[in-house]
Amino acid sequence: KRQQKVYHAAAAQWLIDSSAERADEYTGLIAEHYEKAGELVQAAGYLFTLADQAFRVSALHEARVTLRHILAILPADTAAHTQRLRLRTLLLLSEIEDAGGYYNEVATLLESGLTIARDLGAADLLAQTLATLGRLRGLRFGEIAAGEAYLLEAEPLARASGDLSILLFTLRQIGNLYGSMAGREQQSVVALEESLQLARNLGDDFAVAGTLNSLGNTYATLQEYDRAIAIFEEAVAIGRRSGDLRIVAFAIGNMGNCFMEQKDYDAALRVYLESLKLSEKLGLSTTVAAANVAQVLVLMGGPARQVEQYLQSALLQSLTHRELPLVVGCIEIYGLLYAREGSYDTALEFLGLALASDQIPPVEKAVYIDPALARLGQHFSPAEIEAGLARGAALDPWAVGRRLLPDSGTHPAVPADQPDT
Repeated sequence: KRQQKVYHAAAAQWLIDSSAERADEYTGLIAEHYEKAGELVQAAGYLFTLADQAFRVSALHEARVTLRHILAILPADTAAHTQRLRLRTLLLLSEIEDAGGYYNEVATLLESGLTIARDLGAADLLAQTLATLGRLRGLRFGEIAAGEAYLLEAEPLARASGDLSILLFTLRQIGNLYGSMAGREQQSVVALEESLQLARNLGDDFAVAGTLNSLGNTYATLQEYDRAIAIFEEAVAIGRRSGDLRIVAFAIGNMGNCFMEQKDYDAALRVYLESLKLSEKLGLSTTVAAANVAQVLVLMGGPARQVEQYLQSALLQSLTHRELPLVVGCIEIYGLLYAREGSYDTALEFLGLALASDQIPPVEKAVYIDPALARLGQHFSPAEIEAGLARGAALDPWAVGRRLLPDSGTHPAVPADQPDT
């Protein structure tokens, strides 16, 4: 057995020495030989490269399996090199689980990661961990203040680290968060433009496409729809060229938001369905895509049963993964549907809930909620409208969401006790 280990170690070294610039082609084989030789940290390093390559071409399942294997084989020692590799593995795995919408799992991974990052005291990985936590708390869970606090701690560390890849990632998350906050859009543009310039300077198409997608979202929030669409189209082109179909699915869906605001509902439905189909194929979260399809169908006069088919899917996923912004978004869409279908009192309360939250962008109120309230004004006096909105503002979105999901008790994945809002 000892001789076999020596053989595998020698084979791994031979592949490294002989493959030269073609080393990437043999990464998996090198990792396998190192693992069989019992040199697990070296094996894990090559496996990490393999997982990162898979992630960049949207082979999410392959990347996830590889990263889980790394965590299983890494020695329990606390040597700095081993801990850095463990943390990098946790962070990449959190990216994959985030793309799939498994935010509770992301929270667990980052809790472990933050402990390691603070113990290591390395500015680069601590910044990346904090920035990833900022995205999770601020954008996924809708905890804006907590998300911003993580990001503000991350930025100076990222700048001090000298690692431009981590700096551009941190700036992108800052831009994403500020783009979702009323009155902070210009700060978003500044952060994202710096992130984009860094990505272009590094020649990192993966990062360029991701940042373009974020920048397009901010310009859409600023109601510069043609500019946003052009940016999304560039992100899609880079994604298709580089094999990053994940960003293609995201950018196509975001392009649909622009078509919605321009009231081109046929175009919006077409790209939303394309985004949903691609997301399903890649194993990405389909929550946003399904909610988008439901919303455009409401506005197009689609059958209520068809609307609810998509809306129930989005609501189940958003409750399961504790996505407060999307829970509120689904309730808002139900409000729009009920206003259309004649359930006026409930519609008024649901729209009141959405308006009272800090989870929807101002453009959502102007383009969708205000026109619905104007129509409801045909059935209620101004005082009754005010009272209905006030009743809605007092509702708990988690409780309303569970109530809207038929037999939610039969869905064990839906937590019975959601966090306080």
